[in-house]
Formats: sequence, C-alpha cells, structure tokens
Amino acid sequence: MDKRIAVLFFFLTVLCFAAGAQTVEDFELKNGVLVKYHGRAAAVLIPGNLGINAIGRRAFYGSGISSITIPEGISAIGSEAFYGCSSLTSIEIPEGVSFIGAGAFYGCSSLSSIKIPGRVGAVGDWTFYGCSSLISISLPAGISSIGYAAFYGCSSLTSISLPGGLASIGERAFYGCSSLVSINLPGGLRSIGYEAFYGCSGITSINIPEGVVNIGAGAFAACGRLESIQVSKGNEFFTHRNGVLFSKDLDTLVAYPAAKNSPSYSIPGKVTHIGNRAFYRCSRLGKIKIPGNLTHIGEKAFYGCSSLPEIKIPGKVIHIGDGAFAFCEKLTEIEAAGGNKFFAGRDGILYDKDFTALIAYPAGYTAVPKRARSFGFGNGKTEKKAQRPLSWNMPEGIIRIGPYAFAGASALSSITLPGDLKTLGERAFAGCSDLNAINIPGEVAGIGGGVFDGCPRLGIITLDALRPPELESNFLLFDEAWRGGIYVPPAALNAYRQAKGWKDYAGMINP
Repeated sequence: MDKRIAVLFFFLTVLCFAAGAQTVEDFELKNGVLVKYHGRAAAVLIPGNLGINAIGRRAFYGSGISSITIPEGISAIGSEAFYGCSSLTSIEIPEGVSFIGAGAFYGCSSLSSIKIPGRVGAVGDWTFYGCSSLISISLPAGISSIGYAAFYGCSSLTSISLPGGLASIGERAFYGCSSLVSINLPGGLRSIGYEAFYGCSGITSINIPEGVVNIGAGAFAACGRLESIQVSKGNEFFTHRNGVLFSKDLDTLVAYPAAKNSPSYSIPGKVTHIGNRAFYRCSRLGKIKIPGNLTHIGEKAFYGCSSLPEIKIPGKVIHIGDGAFAFCEKLTEIEAAGGNKFFAGRDGILYDKDFTALIAYPAGYTAVPKRARSFGFGNGKTEKKAQRPLSWNMPEGIIRIGPYAFAGASALSSITLPGDLKTLGERAFAGCSDLNAINIPGEVAGIGGGVFDGCPRLGIITLDALRPPELESNFLLFDEAWRGGIYVPPAALNAYRQAKGWKDYAGMINP
C-alpha cells in the first residue's frame, strides 16, 4: 500500500510540474520586493502571506503567464515588471497600488483590458507600449500626466476616458492608435507632445481646450480621417480658421487636417512660418498657395502630400527644414522666386543660392515626356523646364546632398554624383525604389543614416574613398533585408571592414 501511495505521489508531482503548478519557491524576494518569478504556471496568484509590498523591475520579464492576481498590500509595480509577457490576457491590480513604473506592460500584446487604481498619479513612459489587443481603458481622476509612448501601438484601442485633471500628454503617447475614433481632451490640459496622436487614423475632429499652451510638431500628423481642428475661444496661444490650426497671432500654421475636404488651399497672408509636419501626408491637397510674407518652412512640412504637383517658394523664405517636400509622389516642380537670397531653382530642382547644396529633387520626376512650362515670379523673368529623365547627372559644384533630398523619387534608376561631393544627408535616397547602382565619389566624408532605405533594387554601391566615410547616426545605412554588394578600393578593404558602422556589413564589402 505504501509503495502504491509513493508511486501515486510521484506521478502527481510530475503532473503538477508538467502543468506548471505554482509553488512558493517560484517567487524570489528581497526586502519585501518580488524581484523575480521563476515559475511555469500560466495563471499566477501572488501569495498574500509572503510580506510582498512591491513588484520589482523586470520581475516577470518575458514570462509565459496568461493571468495574474496581485494581492492587497502591494503598493508599487516596478518598471518593465511584465515586459514582453505576450500571453498575458488579464491582470487584477489592487486599489492600494499607487505607482506603476515605466514600461510596466510593454509588449503585453494579448492584454485586452486593465483597470488602473485610483491612487496612481501618472501613466509613465512606455507603460502600455505595443499592447495591440488593448480595447479600452479608463484612467482614474488622479492621473495628471501620460508619458512618452505610453500607449504607442495600441492599435485596438477604440476609446479612452481622459480625467479632468490631466495636464500633460507626452510625446507619441497615442502613436499608432489606429482604432481610436474620438478623443475628448479635458479642460485642464496644458500640453500635447510631439506626435502625440500620430497615425490615429480613426479620429475625425479635435477640439483644443482653453488651457493648452503647447502643441508639439506632428501632434495630429498622419490622422488620415481628421477633417477639422477646433480651438476654444478663450485659448491665448492657438486659434483656428476653417478647421486649420494656427498660433493665436496667425504667424504660424501649426497643423492642416489630412482629410480636410478641399483640393486647394491658400495660406493666410499673415503667416510667416509653416510648422514642422504642418501638412504631413495631406494626400487630398492638390494645390497650395504660399503667401509672400512666408520666411520659414518647417521640417517635413509637406511630407507625403501625394497629390501636390508643384511648389513655389516666395522670395522672403530663409529656412526650409529637412524633408519638407519628401515623398510627394506627384511633385514635379519646385520653384524659388528669383529674388530669394537663400534658395534657387533650376529645372524644377531646389538648391541653395550658390548651387553648392541640393535640397530637394521632386519625387514625381518620370521618364514620361512633359510639355515644357514657364513660370513667372512677377519680375518679368521665366525659366523653361526640361523633361525629366530616369537617369540624371548631378551638376558639378554640388558638395552637399541634403537630408531626404531624393526621398520617394521612385522613377530614378541611376544617378551620377559630382566629384566634389562631400556629404550625403540622412535618408537622401530613401524610397528610390528603381535605383539599381550608385558610385559615391572619393571626397565624400560623411553619410547620413538610412541613406538607401527602401531601395530594393540597389545591387551595387561603389565607394572611391580610401578613408571610410563617417556614418553620422546609429540608424542602419541600408534596409535590414538588403543583400547587395559594397565595393571599395582594394587598399582600403580592411579599413572599411573594421570601421565603425561599416563593419556591420563586412561580409558584403568587396575590393
């Protein structure tokens, strides 16, 4: 009998182990903090009699748990506590919890709902980043701030109730929440961060409360259904005109709704600044009239305006930000007024005034013959525009190609760079999908990150420099899937294979 009991106990033990039954030994504690969960159980109940008062940083990092119940007595959940728990579908958090750390539920892609306790005062950075199954969440009244990328990529989130005491929405807080159909910004809100609602493609309107003093660049960029932005009358910093967002004094155009139902737009004459990402991916916009008083065009101001055929730069413009006209796939002409002291146009391509920097090559250039047209700037002078070839020889004397200069020029198959060229800007040729080969001259000393991103046909890159050009950022030089060949002078082969950045492509570098 004893033998049979022993055998039965053995098999029960094995069965429990195989099923991942929870034991006290699964919880590693240190000074009242649960520092690590070592168990295999899918459904976890943290024992309430172990004296645990906090869940530590990365305590359940990458665990396969599907549900967890946290007992009373725990007051804090540490940063990245449940990071990467992709099977976690539900969690019960007691009301006594007053702190939830940054990235606490980062990558919990199966988590569909959660209740945040009333004592929690902030949603930290990255807290629900990548929780792609999260459908709805109600924030307690005590929440005063939502941190950086807090709900980034929560693509199933359809609604969220923001408390009246919320003062700050951080940068990229709701980035990519594509199912969010409406958002009610509370009256106490003061700040909306950079790209806070980027890609919230379900939102059709936004109402800016009276107390908002700061709106970051691209806060509502890539909101493809956004038709109107309204501002409370009492707001001292912002206003709206026909659903377009401006600074209060109309000096700066802050944001133009991507789905505004108008094929053309005339910017008011008082505007001197077009803000960063102001017309970002406004694909319906087919014509834009820029006032003569304009002095600044911001970074990526017209990025992705896929229906815009031409841009005319007035004479007073002194600054054009990086990528201002990138990926405008129908753009064939960029003109600069003859009296402009900082920029010049030649054959529809934008340069600096002394023709040493190429700033923007229109993405819509094609091999299709195009009737030459003339454009005047009120000074009696006109220039005729040449047909656009698929192959292009860049003029001699150019020493710098600006960031995003050729971005989206999908018809460009080959290009000859001038011998004096010294710098290739960040993502200069991004999206040049027909580009098949390129020779980088020996004087080039700096290459920006992602310079050939989105160039799937680029098979051969030849560099003439004996000294490897410096890579100016930590971004990939090419797409991760790129499998072409990099050819360098034989005498410089080892130098390239050992140089910072280049060594990541050592197997592709050939003499």
